[in-house]
Amino acid sequence: MKKFLLIAGGIVAVCAAILFFLWPKGPDLSKYDWLKDPQINKIERQKVITVTLTGDPEKISNQGIAALFKMYYRLKEVDKAVMAIPKARWTGAVDTPKDRWSAEFAIRVPEEVNALPEQKEGLKVELKYWEYGETAEILHIGPYSDELADIGRLTALAKDKNYLLSGRHEEEYLKGPGMFFKGDPKNYKTIIRYTLTKGIVIKHQPAKAVLKKSTKTSVKKGKK
Repeated sequence: MKKFLLIAGGIVAVCAAILFFLWPKGPDLSKYDWLKDPQINKIERQKVITVTLTGDPEKISNQGIAALFKMYYRLKEVDKAVMAIPKARWTGAVDTPKDRWSAEFAIRVPEEVNALPEQKEGLKVELKYWEYGETAEILHIGPYSDELADIGRLTALAKDKNYLLSGRHEEEYLKGPGMFFKGDPKNYKTIIRYTLTKGIVIKHQPAKAVLKKSTKTSVKKGKK
């Protein structure tokens, strides 16, 4: 009986993940339209459940999100009538081989969640906080492969406001591929985020920046 319940729970989690991306009455996407232009917002830290995986994004995304939904719907403190929105923080350069990409997938949970149910098998899900603060974010519409243009818009805004993009590349998946069906990538909706650090851009070195020093260094006249 216990084994049956575990299997049933897994099926429910997978179905929830599928419905999130395919169900026409999913999250209200219109409330994110204001992010079509790049923004800098202050975001409070968030309590999340997470799972970390390394590998081809097309493979690990399904695994990570399914594991999180399975845990999410076991929590007593969450409102199961509200569809959870998964997100991920990615590590690695654009030219990193796909099988070496690493991501920490997450779903936000209420502050009242202080412990997770026992986990005996499957991917290990953890409870932690994601820190934010000053954050640059933008709503990207279209395939993930076309994100560079919008990342460039975030970079330009940050530079104009005297900030540096300092955090990992974060994506929040408002609408994307399902577990078994990719759908139309032109209709994917993803919030792209980077946490920021206050800094100054060095002239003639556009690719580099340094943090403002807390103390000034005196320079003798006549020395180069």
